[in-house]
Amino acid sequence: SYQNLAVSFVATPSLGINGRASIDALKIDTLRLDTILLAIKQDTTHLSIRGGIVNNRNNPHWVFKSSITGEIRSNDAELLLEYENKKGEKGILLGVNIRPTRNAIQIKFIPEEPIVAFRKFHFSRHNLIFIRDNFHVTADVEMLDKDGMGVRIHSLRDTTALQNLDIEIRKIRLAELSSLPYFPQFTGEFSADANYKQTSDFKQISVEAVVKELTYEQQPIGDMGWGFTWLPNDTNTHYINTYLSYNKEEVLTANGTYRNNEQGHIDAKAELEHFPLQIVNAFIPNGMAILSGDIDGEIHVAGIPSEPVINGKLILDDVSVDAHQYGARFNFDDRVVQIKDNRMEFDDFAVYTTSNNPFTIKGFINFQDI
Repeated sequence: SYQNLAVSFVATPSLGINGRASIDALKIDTLRLDTILLAIKQDTTHLSIRGGIVNNRNNPHWVFKSSITGEIRSNDAELLLEYENKKGEKGILLGVNIRPTRNAIQIKFIPEEPIVAFRKFHFSRHNLIFIRDNFHVTADVEMLDKDGMGVRIHSLRDTTALQNLDIEIRKIRLAELSSLPYFPQFTGEFSADANYKQTSDFKQISVEAVVKELTYEQQPIGDMGWGFTWLPNDTNTHYINTYLSYNKEEVLTANGTYRNNEQGHIDAKAELEHFPLQIVNAFIPNGMAILSGDIDGEIHVAGIPSEPVINGKLILDDVSVDAHQYGARFNFDDRVVQIKDNRMEFDDFAVYTTSNNPFTIKGFINFQDI
């Protein structure tokens, strides 16, 4: 819903496009935006665009001013994003300039000292990305602060490769990102490395990411790591390998292939090794339940994506659920739960509470019915 909507635009061959639009008091579920603005102005030299969102001091959620300003000129185009909080502190000041050159597009980030999440950074002297007509990318960009936090994008010199591009994210403090509107409340230190490499007959994308001392909504999770490798080939087959680590121990690994034929075909296997259920606790609202223990096992998925066949097994290792609001604790059986042809089978699977007389489950869950 909204209170006011105003739109006024004029387009003529001599004047081009000129006008403005605004919406007041826009509400989408619990989201409330007080004013949304868009203005377009064109003359013989350039086209300028300015948009923004303003939440005034009476907004019940966030008070801020944000704007996006752009210009399209005869030789280049530019876009700048700005954000200020209710104290007038600059939270974002970051933009890009795009300029066509001979056989390439040149991208330069602006200004020289940008601001991201209220932290001031500095771009290196080069600060350029070239995307050539054959999509070859040459990059030399460093956006770092005085402590070495920031982002690097750098193309490596490699005579055997058509592309060899590194992207590095250094020591990003998630709490500072969470100070921006509508971001979830995370804390921790995030770092990542990504590489894209291409030769005449080979492509590879690899990513390694780590979050130290991760918390969500003030609930501790721990040190998390993630790795991913993608290898496509000329026969439309894609190989994928990934892992998840918790406190420097691998708890989940997965690898498989996807064939991009008429219907598609997937063949993947995932293995769980002491996967800690306490990771889930941070995402359970209001601590309604607390999980403990871990899960081992393996899952194999094969077939066409619309009708996969799932097989495998799961082993619950000292798994329990504390439901404090109901004054109950549930302890789960540690016997193997088999998965056969999309059916998870329970053979007198026991769930204990305070006595030695368990509640038993006999039956199955058919994944095709979910």
